[in-house]
Amino acid sequence: MTEGKVGVTERKAGVTERKDRDGKKSRNDGRKSQSDGKKRPRRKEDRKAGIMDRRAKVVDRNVKMMDIVAKIVDRNAKMMDRAIEVKDSPFKSYIHWISNKKRHLRYDLGCL
Repeated sequence: MTEGKVGVTERKAGVTERKDRDGKKSRNDGRKSQSDGKKRPRRKEDRKAGIMDRRAKVVDRNVKMMDIVAKIVDRNAKMMDRAIEVKDSPFKSYIHWISNKKRHLRYDLGCL
């Protein structure tokens, strides 16, 4: 009879109402009575799972940030190495030629 209706609760057989410490009526199967207006408190496992999810998100974000910083540091180190190699070298043009060659090879590999 009440299967299709939303928000209508039936009383279960054998479930008795009793008053809890606050003096409010509640059922002994863990659910509060409808007049109480309180939801059932969250279980400890649910809270722990939520906390762990939040921690995992923070850790993921930190790992991503560290990857970005590592890329920047690596790029700066490469630029410094290149500057030291090229600076006042008799093989300046040769080094440029090699770096251009490498760049073209990388481009060709990317196109394949």
